[in-house]
Amino acid sequence: MSLLWPFKKSASGVNPLAHKIAPQHFDKNQKLKYRVSTCAVAVKQALILPTMMLAGACILSLGTTSQALAQGYYIDEQSAKRLGDAFSGGAADASDASTVFYNPAGMVRLDSMQLVGNLSGVYTQTDVTMSGYSFDASSATMASAIQGQEQVNLDESFLIPSVYLSYQLSPSWHVGVSLNVPYSSGSEFDTDFVGRYFSLKSDITSVNLGLMASYRISSAWSVGVGLNTQYIEAEIQNQVNSAGICQLGVASGMSADACTGLDSSGTYTDDGNVKMTGDDLAFGYTIGVLYQLDFDTRFGLNYRSKISHTLTGDATISAPAIVGMIEPLLTSRVEGGSVELVTPETLDLSGVYQLNTDWHVQATVSWFRWSRFETLDIELDNGGGFSTAQNWDDSYRFAAGLGYQLTPHWVLRTGIAYETTPVPDETVSLDFAFGDFYALSVGASYQFSDTLYFDVGYQHTFSFNRDISQGSLTADSAEVSGNMETSINSLALGVNWLF
Repeated sequence: MSLLWPFKKSASGVNPLAHKIAPQHFDKNQKLKYRVSTCAVAVKQALILPTMMLAGACILSLGTTSQALAQGYYIDEQSAKRLGDAFSGGAADASDASTVFYNPAGMVRLDSMQLVGNLSGVYTQTDVTMSGYSFDASSATMASAIQGQEQVNLDESFLIPSVYLSYQLSPSWHVGVSLNVPYSSGSEFDTDFVGRYFSLKSDITSVNLGLMASYRISSAWSVGVGLNTQYIEAEIQNQVNSAGICQLGVASGMSADACTGLDSSGTYTDDGNVKMTGDDLAFGYTIGVLYQLDFDTRFGLNYRSKISHTLTGDATISAPAIVGMIEPLLTSRVEGGSVELVTPETLDLSGVYQLNTDWHVQATVSWFRWSRFETLDIELDNGGGFSTAQNWDDSYRFAAGLGYQLTPHWVLRTGIAYETTPVPDETVSLDFAFGDFYALSVGASYQFSDTLYFDVGYQHTFSFNRDISQGSLTADSAEVSGNMETSINSLALGVNWLF
């Protein structure tokens, strides 16, 4: 979701050239009645911080993907066992120390001390088809096709670790620790990609440390609470459409000779670059409840609060001198900046039912409050800023799973899930092209000894695609449109030690 860095508007508060000019409808001989106020173009399109700054916001990252793995930029892959049943029943299952993350109240079901370690491998396949135009005052249509790669195939693999520890203090009290990567997303394209002015590179990752405690109120009711300490970092890059910005300057009255040293509009020879890095540490909390209805049935409810971040870092801008003359904010330099980012609150309701000694079923409904992401506001240290509408929606996940005790040592499981996207058609972008999708999972657990268990899980997320339209010739000096299709395969291994 391309984020545009701050730029100053005209005295009226409106960019005079903010109306969109279709290349085929603009007559070269028609006089431009408007002037480009300090060429908003530049900053708006060049200081683009893909909404990764959202989480987006601006966070620079560890291991990211070409697309986030689930809701917005929330990552599902937090447990090998849970991956095998499509993350169903997580807030009620409470069968190992991963419950520290999924519902701390579930720790009351664990004896002594448990340590769970997971390593998830994720393989994403993303196919992008994109075309676009750059503003060109010398063309009869006032536009030239953007040159470069129009079809891009992004195949990426990466690893996601997680660790959970639970310890029994007394029959009623437990404490636990979780360390995982709950939010991550990213994209990276070559510098000749047609969409380079709206996204070149955007990485976002968070690391979350959870300190939890649980208390058994009665044989039926348990509660859990805890503190989440979350670190988030991001790196955002995009190219600066130097030739297109210069042509906008010509359209606003500047001499065409000023662009003599630049290649023609639509080429990437003279592109500049904007790069921003930032990070932040912030805090939130978790509250969970577990209810044991009878020996075979239990329900869990887990709430994770929002965490508000203010990412601070540096913006590194490099562009031809003429670009800085047209738009001072694109003058080559290094300058500090900040952006607000809120990771959303989530609510999970789960149930588990033991059908008989061999079979059990489980389900989860999850809610993500992405509707908090209404605008993306960015500020530079020397003043100025930019606000762009995002208008995300709340999103939901529905998952159901089935488990079978094959032998005393082997448990098999499977699950299916469906998720809705928080990104509306109006604001979908190269950085956030998430769509509704289905996922199918299989997995197994093996008891090696009384104190050692192994888990494996695999999930296939069926492909989803989004149509993308970004930018405006007069507001951004470029516009692109196309389609992005993504599929994801995840494999996780886990080990559970009982002490």
